[in-house]
Amino acid sequence: MYSSEERHRLGISTAKCVGRQAGAIVSTGGGFGGGRAQYHLRQLGVFLDLHFINKPEFFLNAFQPPAKFDEEGNLIDKEAKEKLKQVLLSLQAFTLRLKAKP
Repeated sequence: MYSSEERHRLGISTAKCVGRQAGAIVSTGGGFGGGRAQYHLRQLGVFLDLHFINKPEFFLNAFQPPAKFDEEGNLIDKEAKEKLKQVLLSLQAFTLRLKAKP
């Protein structure tokens, strides 16, 4: 991790995100890169005391048939839409729980 001086020099401020909730949608062109990116985000989250949504997990292999996106980049896969909806509902519920805490 970066020292306080290094964070200042790099313009990294943790004050606005410490102890906050987070969600990430990670996209890569390969099968393993997204998992590595998620792992690294979790490492950063521990340092920043972020609260990640752990369930439901959402993985989408955009390159496997049937098509997941239309020509304009819109998500068209019904199963993927439903899973993504569940992730967003989980984030919403978690956010409301955190707001209720003193």
